[in-house]
Amino acid sequence: MKRTIIFKIAALLAFCAGLAVGLKAAEVERFDHKVRLDFFAGFAGNQEALARGMKVSEEVLAENPKHAEAMVWHGSGLLVQSQAYFGKGDQQTGMELFMKGQAEMDKAVQLAPEKIGVRIPRGAVYLTSTRFMGDAPFVKGMIEKGVSDYQAAFDIQKDYLDKLGSHPLGELLFGLAEGNSRLGNDAKAKEYFEMVAGKLPDSEYAKRSALWMETKKLPTAKSPRPNHDVGGEMTPDTPDTPDTPETPDITQLHGRQPSASSAAAPTITIVGKPRGYAGYVDGHRQ
Repeated sequence: MKRTIIFKIAALLAFCAGLAVGLKAAEVERFDHKVRLDFFAGFAGNQEALARGMKVSEEVLAENPKHAEAMVWHGSGLLVQSQAYFGKGDQQTGMELFMKGQAEMDKAVQLAPEKIGVRIPRGAVYLTSTRFMGDAPFVKGMIEKGVSDYQAAFDIQKDYLDKLGSHPLGELLFGLAEGNSRLGNDAKAKEYFEMVAGKLPDSEYAKRSALWMETKKLPTAKSPRPNHDVGGEMTPDTPDTPDTPETPDITQLHGRQPSASSAAAPTITIVGKPRGYAGYVDGHRQ
């Protein structure tokens, strides 16, 4: 039996889902500022840039093995690196990196469950990447973790959601709505789709929410490539465009979910450029 698997690294870093205003910028140095440009370039195919981002993360982890933000970024990098091994037929090494990347991201959340800078990266990775994994047996667990990450971000920021920009707020609410819908939690999905309509009327998020309310499903749609500054917020020309992945190229997984040593490991293709990353609102740090 064939299963389709795809990683759209471009859209998986829709980190802008739920970024709050808090501490003054000078109070805490943000780890993502050190690595995100290199990681984004690496996700788009620049191996040298990815290596730089991984090196910085590894240096921080060598000094502090429990640095959750360095760990979650490093884990995402391992998922990217697994692509090269799958691509050249080394399924065992590819699967080992794939599983290790997930393990690092999960451990990062265990270490810092209240940090938005940890929860949103993992949630974005899991919710976006699983959109094209079909019914592989590990998919539901990844979606559940992704929804839990976005729910944590919502709960942390629920008292000041109105201070978020339309794009960060839309990504957070729509991600929760869509994730719950994919899990079959229609009542919870309806709650968040209605919240989208109420807080972001006339936005693309609201239009797609209305479609779900009518049909109880969402079509796979292409996402425009907005102008963006990966070091800051979305530029004004596309403030509320949902980060929906383009129809992907696909590779196929034969058989059941394999172990790291199995010859039936999946071939995973990671494609695209960073899209929709708004960074943190200046001054925020969780």
